[in-house]
Amino acid sequence: MKGYSNILVAVDLSDEAEQVLEEAAALAARYQAEISVIHVAHALTFYGDFPYYASPLDSELYNQEEIRKILFKELDKLAEPFDITRGSIDVRFGYPPDEIVAKAKHDHADLIVVGSHGRHGIRLLLGSTANSVLHHAECNVLAVRIVES
Repeated sequence: MKGYSNILVAVDLSDEAEQVLEEAAALAARYQAEISVIHVAHALTFYGDFPYYASPLDSELYNQEEIRKILFKELDKLAEPFDITRGSIDVRFGYPPDEIVAKAKHDHADLIVVGSHGRHGIRLLLGSTANSVLHHAECNVLAVRIVES
């Protein structure tokens, strides 16, 4: 089996994100690889206490830097048990598959690790982030099957 030296882990902020990081951290330890994390958010703002997703074209509706700070805080908590520091975490806004593939290419990642819920039927036909990353990445992609709690 090929060794890896630069692993990119794409996470959302769901309860299952830790499962994806656990798998990636185990591979990074096995191959003594560098590990980095990316989280891609859509343009986000808050309406009262509720998150509201807006088009990136509506930049006046949200403050990306404020949202970025909130996301970094959550990602820091998620990554801390795996000894992943802020310098290895990236937060981007946009279409997740495109941003993940672009980050992997820019950083010369040789493996992307993403979560997959293994959906079937119409959800499969509509596509998923994992599926799109798999078909567009220039490196290997590991889809970690999410175990629902």
